[in-house]
Amino acid sequence: MESAAAAYSDTNDARIPGRELPYQYVREPLTAEESDRLSNACETSGERLVVWTLPETRLRVNELCGLTSKNVLWQQSQLRVKGECGPYGSKTKVRVVPMSNLARALLEHHFANR
Repeated sequence: MESAAAAYSDTNDARIPGRELPYQYVREPLTAEESDRLSNACETSGERLVVWTLPETRLRVNELCGLTSKNVLWQQSQLRVKGECGPYGSKTKVRVVPMSNLARALLEHHFANR
């Protein structure tokens, strides 16, 4: 009789010794030239904010979209963003993200003009 673990095991499981890992796409950061081209293609300051803030802070897109001035800790140069975690996003987790000088300048301009 076959064991329950063997019955439900995946023959393509990469954790099995000797099995090759499945292909996984690896994101490469933009080069300086690609960043400049992307920035030059922006037509509004809001577009530039997104293009430069996401890589500078490593925020997720939904975190940047939900960012308010209350989430910015100017004195500590940090951002506090709420994210969902747990099964099916059932819990809320606060993440503290350091803010670079460039990101700070962009966000100061953005919130001053709102």
